[in-house]
Amino acid sequence: MTDPAHNQLYGLVVDIMRDSMRELSSAIDVKKAANALRCVVDQALADAEQSWNTLNVWTIAHFPPELLAHIFSWLDIAGRARVTEVCREWRAIALGEPSLWTQITIRNDEGIRCFEDLLRRSGTLCLALDLDYRDPNAVAPIIASNISRIASLTLRGICPTGLFHGPSATQLREFEHRNDSELISIPRSNWAPNLQRLSLSGFYVSLLGDDRPFRHLTHFYGSLANSDATELFTHCPHLVLLHLTDIEGLQYLPRPPIPPSLSTLNLHAYANLRTYLRAYDGHGLQHIHVVSNSENWEIVPLFFASPALPWTFFSDVEGDGADWGDPNPPGLILRNEAGMVLRIQPAAFSAPRTNWSWLPPQLPNLTSMTIAPHQFEDLVGQTPGLYAPSLATLEFIKCHSPFDYHKDFVPFHAPNLRELVVVFRVGERPYAKVLHLVKELRVLLRDTLGLPTGSVSRLTLKNFSARDGDVAVLSQIAQEVIMTDDPEDATSP
Repeated sequence: MTDPAHNQLYGLVVDIMRDSMRELSSAIDVKKAANALRCVVDQALADAEQSWNTLNVWTIAHFPPELLAHIFSWLDIAGRARVTEVCREWRAIALGEPSLWTQITIRNDEGIRCFEDLLRRSGTLCLALDLDYRDPNAVAPIIASNISRIASLTLRGICPTGLFHGPSATQLREFEHRNDSELISIPRSNWAPNLQRLSLSGFYVSLLGDDRPFRHLTHFYGSLANSDATELFTHCPHLVLLHLTDIEGLQYLPRPPIPPSLSTLNLHAYANLRTYLRAYDGHGLQHIHVVSNSENWEIVPLFFASPALPWTFFSDVEGDGADWGDPNPPGLILRNEAGMVLRIQPAAFSAPRTNWSWLPPQLPNLTSMTIAPHQFEDLVGQTPGLYAPSLATLEFIKCHSPFDYHKDFVPFHAPNLRELVVVFRVGERPYAKVLHLVKELRVLLRDTLGLPTGSVSRLTLKNFSARDGDVAVLSQIAQEVIMTDDPEDATSP
């Protein structure tokens, strides 16, 4: 506001208050008059702003109803409910678009009170329900009366009585049950004839039958009985992902031939993996994930045996993944260029130092390795003469500053290594020790990996606690140092 306008408005307000005060006899009346003047000013400002927006600015009020409805769809269910309270126009748009009310999430029994209102707003469209409740009798009649149009159903409480005995869920594509304390089954094979995703926590389900009840199933998470496991692939020919839990009691895993569509197999704590992984090899699987104990590390050499598969090797089995910013230890991961992945995750978070005695000394197809420095020490110490001619990238993770390295490593021959990556632990501040780190790495490359100075053409430092500009400068200096030789590096420890 300019000074003349300020002075004019100030004088006008003072004059109005003086005129009012001449007619008032008490301080209370004067205060009321001042409040009334404030209300008039506030209303005038609001009206002026609305008039200016209407005449000069393209605001959200000008958006067509279809665009507003699309914007509302990005809100959660609570946000969509609040939209209806903004103005009459928005309320009409929100309540007039049934698709905004088809995804219903209830997190307590009190929320069930508004359940019927949400169902009514959704019209006749298919529903996606995610229900967390304590009283199954409260949700049972609502689910039963709408089962014919439920496309996705997640239950986080005791399964309502009679759920599988009522009308068929012909539109149901996804069913998830989360209640570890309950063991139930789906007795009617035609309850959900078009089901594609089935996720069951806590109950063994009968998948098989003469009428092949789950012939459209693509994703299965849960437990199986022995009678179902062996013929699973036959009765569910369209499986893409199979995630089996609590399978220590299984005598048999699903046996080949594997459906061509199956790309991912997740196994938890299975004892006879060697036999089945060998059987599954070459059947088109892209991802095998094993959550198990150290007894199953012996299966890993199977995946180094094939000369056609250049494996990527990832090791972090000490169980201290939380120090690296990950609450779960990633375990051991093997990956080939075709996209197939084998992952073994330790069942316990604390494990002894890694035993690498099973690792074959010749790794002709190993293309990259990610490993912590202390595990690298174990690796080269337990497998003298290790030879990896195709190793191109070596990444050290969870590094301390200075680099945790010992110069008495036995040789690990990697003549074609070209890239070195160093990832510091979260919170490390290696700012002042970069050059010392690089010199240590230079000795490692020359004395342990047998590489002449200058062989590694790329050095990457990660998790740096420094300003972006400093990181760039220090990384460039580190790159230059690692490419040059220094007579002091030749001194023995």
